[in-house]
Amino acid sequence: MSQGHLDRFSNALDTKRVRTNGSSGSASPNKASQTKNTTYEKYKASLHAFFDGKAPLPEHIRSLSPGTETESVQVVTSHLPSDQETVEAEKKSVERLPRRRSIACAPTYDVFIEAIKRSTTPDEITRTVDALFEAEHPLPADEDILSKGLSHRDEDVVLHILQTLEQLLASQPVKSPRLLKTRIENAALLTSSVQVKALCKSLRELVIN
Repeated sequence: MSQGHLDRFSNALDTKRVRTNGSSGSASPNKASQTKNTTYEKYKASLHAFFDGKAPLPEHIRSLSPGTETESVQVVTSHLPSDQETVEAEKKSVERLPRRRSIACAPTYDVFIEAIKRSTTPDEITRTVDALFEAEHPLPADEDILSKGLSHRDEDVVLHILQTLEQLLASQPVKSPRLLKTRIENAALLTSSVQVKALCKSLRELVIN
């Protein structure tokens, strides 16, 4: 191949190496890479400065929505409740809750009376009468309930029942004389209290007459 042909072939290769940006294809790839890395580092540094608050928003971004940054902060701040507002809101929410009534959950007076009526042994009678007193209910003006209560294990309770029974019989006639007489006599036999014995004797005479 002649020297002229070689020169023309070499020029054609150089023309094909020309890049679209006008740089020669024979340019060093290391130099292009360094330029690209430097541009990226500057871009990255500007982003960090913006997010850290060290640099303002770019002009072209601020022009898109003027005052957006300030207004968004003001809106959020204005809606944050203070400590006093939070306390008041919680207090109102508690006040709106339905109040639980302890009386609805506790046994009623009729429940205690029914329990005493169903009691058959001295131990059962003692427990049910004690439950009535613990609930701060009074003894009923009922001859059957009072006479059954004479089987209570505590002499002080028996004395209190006898006194209530005495007041009741002073205002109304005896409904079940035989049953009441038997229970009064049993209470007198089981007690060691002088007061109980004396009151049992007077009530027995009242029932007989």
